[in-house]
Formats: sequence, structure tokens, C-alpha cells
Amino acid sequence: MIELHQTQYPGTENKPKRAIFVGLDFGTAYTKVVIAGASDSFAIKLRPELSGIDTYLQPGVLTISNNGVYQLTSGREQDSYVDNLKLALIQQPDSSSARINAAVFLACVLQKARKRFMEEQTGIFGNYHLVWHLNIGLPAANYEDEALKNAFHRIAELGWMLSALDRPLTTKDEGFLKGILQPPQSATDPVLDTARDRFIHTERVGILPEVQAVTVSYAASRSRQNCLHLLVDVGAGTLDINLFGLVDLGTEHRYVCHAAKVLPLGAVYLAQHRLKQFKERGLIINTSDADQFSTLASLPTRGELSRQFNIVEDDIECMDGSFLNQVGTNICDTINDVRRKYGNKVFPFFNRPLPTFLGGGGAEDPAYIGRVKKVSKDTTTKTQKGLAINKLPMPERLQMPGLSANHFHRLAVAYGLTHDIVNLGDFINLGNGSVEYEIQAPSYRENFIAKELT
Repeated sequence: MIELHQTQYPGTENKPKRAIFVGLDFGTAYTKVVIAGASDSFAIKLRPELSGIDTYLQPGVLTISNNGVYQLTSGREQDSYVDNLKLALIQQPDSSSARINAAVFLACVLQKARKRFMEEQTGIFGNYHLVWHLNIGLPAANYEDEALKNAFHRIAELGWMLSALDRPLTTKDEGFLKGILQPPQSATDPVLDTARDRFIHTERVGILPEVQAVTVSYAASRSRQNCLHLLVDVGAGTLDINLFGLVDLGTEHRYVCHAAKVLPLGAVYLAQHRLKQFKERGLIINTSDADQFSTLASLPTRGELSRQFNIVEDDIECMDGSFLNQVGTNICDTINDVRRKYGNKVFPFFNRPLPTFLGGGGAEDPAYIGRVKKVSKDTTTKTQKGLAINKLPMPERLQMPGLSANHFHRLAVAYGLTHDIVNLGDFINLGNGSVEYEIQAPSYRENFIAKELT
């Protein structure tokens, strides 16, 4: 049996080396992990006791047991817990408590993911000395913030270090954890000395823009178009809007991000908005009713709410209006701002719609789908053809047992992060309009889209 701190199979010190890439999508509400070898990628079941997509989603909560041990949530009541781990780090990247909480959480996730991967894939990798790489994503809107990038890199590196320790971390380790926040080369704590051979080299830890990671499979597919694209990623906490161009320079390619927004308009905030609306109308009468709006794994759709509370869906749609108007307005404003600034330099032919991807957990919610379709209608004019809405193509090399291709958008960031950074092409954030796009002419209908989302 593989121990949590192990990074190598026994007796492989002198075996041939094999590069292994861990793609860790450190989400606001959920964290996902995909681990890849040379030819296959494996989605990791972080909660194997569950079923469907939930088995691959680890809630972003660091719990503390009765005896002070840090651990991942098991779904049971805990004495105490820490949440908002990613947002706290983004908002206060220099905060020692934000860094420690995030690093300990990542350490617990890495232990679980690595152990499961090594046990399940022994037949493929058991005779190799594994050379580990770790990539973590960062929202494109934050990617120019060097201090934040450095904080994420350090936390990823520290998370791996802590995952290699052969004992659990507890609240008594606060002094030790604060002491190793400095770069690893100056960290001399004796606790670390016994695990140094399991550490990951700093150059094998990468921070990638999430928009680049989420579209890797599309950029490498036959459906790829060298033009501007819209990505709307609806997470539990945040709505990410990215307008980016794919540029083919012959021997290399580039992602040019012309606009990026991260907004608190994710599925949880929509649920909170609905809860407030329901309370104001006297539809919520007890705690169990209110709980329907707070369970992250299964936030109800309009149809489910309609059946439970005996209210027509059209009324719920009206309640959603003010919230979804913010979603639509921000998407339209982003498109219009880039159109005004760059015009024909980056937009596709006027007789072609803007290639658009919906990603994240909220991509399956009819409320968000409907709003993006309304944006498409609102942006259709004589010189503009709205949006061509499609799902991300499922890569053949990804193994995610128990799921269909329709679930890939939930794991797309983690999958993209399993790629070697040097092979992904350049990422240029907030391009200045000087990049020339070689827009391919109308093979578009055949290549990009078969039909819109229904």
C-alpha cells in the first residue's frame, strides 16, 4: 500500500525516469486534480465514496479534527474549519495565515491524489522513477500581478513539501509552518530534512493562466480557429469572462488575452439571490428549505425549485432577472469594449459569430445558458453575428471513469494544467492590438460547431 507521503514506488531509485504532471485546479469552491504520464491523463477521484462528477470535486474547506489535525472535509460535522482559501490568498497574498491555510489544504489534496494515482496506476508506472511536475492555475485577470503569481508558486511548492512529510499536520505546527514560508533553500527546519528527497524542484512548479489551461484541448484540436474567442466560466463562487485570441505563428502559437474579468457572480451567489427573493415572498418557512440554497454539490435548478415550492418557473426567472442582468451586462460590456478598442484587427469576419465556450459547474445551469444565449441575441446586428456557443472538446487521452464527455468542462482546467508549460505557447495578457490574426475563412461551419447548446 502506498503511504500518503510517498512520491516513489519502492526499489525504483535506479529505474528509468518518467515525467509525471499534476494538474491541480485550485478552485474557489472545489478543487480538481488530473495526473498525466506520456500518453494518458487520469482524473483523480478525490471523494471516491460519492458518485458522478461529485467524486472528482474536493470542497475548498480545510477542517480541523477534535485533536487538532488538519484534514479535508469528510462531509461530517467538524469542530472548526477554514474556507475561502483561494479568495483569501488572492485578496491578501502576503498574509501568513492565508498562505499557511492554502498550503496545508493543497498538501492534503496532493497526498490524496498522489496516493490514489500511484495505487491505481502501478501496472503502468510501477517500474519507473517518477519525476514529478506540478502546475496550478491563476485567473487571467490576476495573471499580471507578479506578487500574486509568486505567492501562488510559493504556496504550490510549499504544499508539495508538506505533502511529503511522514506525519499529519496539526494546529500545534503553526510556528513550524510560519518558519518555512521563506524560500525552501533557506528553510533549515529538521522536520524537513527527513523528507528532502521527496521535494519537488522549484523549476518543476508552474503557474498558468486558467483560460489557457481550459482551452488546451480546443487549441490542439481540428476545431481550432485562429481568431478571437469568448470563454465564460461559471464557477461556484466566481464568473470568469475572457476574450482571447489564438494566433498561429507557424512553429509556435500564442494566446492573447484582450480582456479578463473575475466577478462574484457564480452559482452560489445566484443561489443566495434566489434565497433572498424566496424569503421576501414568504416561500421559505424553515431551515431545511433554506438549506436547498446552500449545498454546493447540488444547487437546485429552476425546474427543481418549481416542483419543490410549487411556483411556476417563469416567476423564478423573473426573480433571477436583476442578478442575471449583471451577468449579461458584464459579458456584453467586455465584448463591446474590445470591439471598440481593436475592431477588425481581432474580431472574426462580420458574417461569422464569435466562437464561445461555456465552462465550469454553472455551464449546465439553464439560467446561465439562457443568459449567454440572450447575449448572443443582443449582440446580433447587421455587422455582428452574435455568439456561436459550444462545449469544449473532450480529449481522447483523458480517462475519467463514471463520467461522459458532457462533464469534461468541469475538469478542463485540471486537464490543461497537466501539459508541459514549454509546449503550451506564449500567453500575452491584455494584448495591445499589435498582434496580427490570420483569420481562417469559412471552413468555420464545418470545423467549429455542429449546433448550439440546447
